[in-house]
Amino acid sequence: MILKNKIHMKQLFSLGLLVVFLITLLWGCAKRKHSSPLDPLNPETHGKPPGLQVVSDHHNVILNWPVLALNSITGICIYRSTDSSAAEKIITLPPLKKTFVDSHTVYNTTYHYSYSLVADGYESPHSEPQSITPGPSFFYVSLASIGQILKLTFDVEHTYKRITRSGFPAVMALAGQGKGLWVADEYLGEIYRLTNSGYPLFSISGFGRITSIDYDTSRLVLWIADSKNKRVVAVDTLGYGKFAITGFEYPRQLRVNQKNGDCWIVDSGQNVLVHSNRSRSNLQTIRNLAAPKWVSLPEIDGSVWVADSSRVVHISEKGKIESEFSGFIYAYEVEIDPKRNALFVLDQSYGWLGTELKKIGTDGKGQFSLRGFSFPKKMVVDPFDGACVVADTYNSRVVKISGEGKIIHENKLESAPLWIVREN
Repeated sequence: MILKNKIHMKQLFSLGLLVVFLITLLWGCAKRKHSSPLDPLNPETHGKPPGLQVVSDHHNVILNWPVLALNSITGICIYRSTDSSAAEKIITLPPLKKTFVDSHTVYNTTYHYSYSLVADGYESPHSEPQSITPGPSFFYVSLASIGQILKLTFDVEHTYKRITRSGFPAVMALAGQGKGLWVADEYLGEIYRLTNSGYPLFSISGFGRITSIDYDTSRLVLWIADSKNKRVVAVDTLGYGKFAITGFEYPRQLRVNQKNGDCWIVDSGQNVLVHSNRSRSNLQTIRNLAAPKWVSLPEIDGSVWVADSSRVVHISEKGKIESEFSGFIYAYEVEIDPKRNALFVLDQSYGWLGTELKKIGTDGKGQFSLRGFSFPKKMVVDPFDGACVVADTYNSRVVKISGEGKIIHENKLESAPLWIVREN
């Protein structure tokens, strides 16, 4: 009886080992079966190919993706759709390709891209779609606190280029279309010239706190507001000094008229606007202002618009106030869209940082008011579509607002944007 029980126990033990072996074998097979990244049952990828990235360069949309180390892949299928059309295959590429340029696009149209991989006669599920809206503009944004400058695409949602610099690259000016940037380190008192690819050419030092710069692309002169030393300096394209204008209290912001080379300078310390010709031989001071903060040029007739605390003022080239629009709490920046006869105004109208973006016609009629901004430091207007792009500083984002007042694109950033310039 005892012998029979021992034999029975050995059989049960052997059977148990067999069951464990079979389960382990089946589990291993199951794991191997779904280990391929293209397997729809793969718990991590669900069969979708990874890593699609898109950027735009004018009409070109550039797609990039990683190459998978799978010998069975025989082709790559690219799909495209719009908001009003279903996804369709636009091309099949060889298996080792990792980039594709779609040049058959229309400006200001949103496209959705995905790709699939073909292996052993099987087409994988599509990758996660990536959306982009191509257009004729780029936007440079300074993230000074982390020493970086981003070149964003037309829809501001994609980073075309990332430039890393030491210091505090706060203020920028375009060096001409496709010719790079002038960048000022606000606290080190240094200005450097970057090529279009982000390579530094040279630097200029010896300034105090730089609050504003602008570049005359026709006469190749850089104007610099040096608030610490209470002066405005003009240098040539190689950084050699041409002249300096003194007598300021706090030169806060300046703007160059690209047609005639004149420079308009806001001195918020003395609450005046100074108009200098390109050689500084003729200086004009406009004094009948309350608390000017910003000047914008339509560059049509030489006149300017000034954000002057509770009002926005239109001043002729000869310094005469042509019109003024009140009703603001603290208007500290104004930009004009001369093509549509409209003004965009940043008005710090509620709370400590609460700012409204207001749009009015050049006739003073209000068009929209949009809240939700946190003391943006800079905005630009894109004449192509009449949109306003705002560096919303304390919300750490860049926002694109349509001419009708709707947020159409937004990019949450890793740091607060301090400055923004537009490049066509």
